[in-house]
Amino acid sequence: MTLIDPTYAKNHMPLIASVSEHAPSMWVNYWNDLNVLIFLIPIGFYYTLVHKVTHGKLFIAMYAIFATYFSSVMIRLVLVLAPAACIMAGISAAEIISKSTKSIRLLLIGKPEEKSDEDLVVS
Repeated sequence: MTLIDPTYAKNHMPLIASVSEHAPSMWVNYWNDLNVLIFLIPIGFYYTLVHKVTHGKLFIAMYAIFATYFSSVMIRLVLVLAPAACIMAGISAAEIISKSTKSIRLLLIGKPEEKSDEDLVVS
């Protein structure tokens, strides 16, 4: 019940509410547990939900949203958030690296010249 209604344990079971593991998470805990992944997770959400949405990407996005909610209700459930955060950060890192290597490759090699209509005409 505490996961659905965060005030339930405080009002009905004060002994359980007094345990520090059952307390709501503070934002400092997210920074200590996830570190740099915090900056990559929103980018992963963007690439997951905007570019080529599939059932797998939709599932991992929903899992990350629910895990974020549950970890905000109870501090020990940050362990449930960690796999989703790693997957989202991996998606964003892969997209960033692929786009940056593509631009660096084009910068070093140069853009291939496009053939004009005059070159295609055979006499």
